[in-house]
Amino acid sequence: DDDATRKEIQDALEANLDTNYAWMSEASGKPFFMHQFNAGGILSPYEVDRLPGKKALREHWQQQVRWHRALLNAIEERDWIVGVNLFPYDMTNAGGIITASIRGKPAEQLLAKWARRITAITE
Repeated sequence: DDDATRKEIQDALEANLDTNYAWMSEASGKPFFMHQFNAGGILSPYEVDRLPGKKALREHWQQQVRWHRALLNAIEERDWIVGVNLFPYDMTNAGGIITASIRGKPAEQLLAKWARRITAITE
């Protein structure tokens, strides 16, 4: 069930942020900037082997989008997070291969749309 997967990812990511990172902002009295975020969404070697080429690639893209969407939702709900560096971002398009990079993949489009929206809010 795709909705359950989205909720599970969202809940896990939010719990991780609140448990492992919120205390730093609270203790310092300063906002938190996430230096690096590398979305889960990467298929294991087993998953890549069991899925035929294009199907594995589509699943990889979908997983990256799910994780990044969950991160963006979590950031927007936490005023103590003021920014994030997304990592890694390859220097060449990686759309046709399974890597952690978002360049040339649907997750990049999601993040570009979000960046344009938050830039418009802050100008």
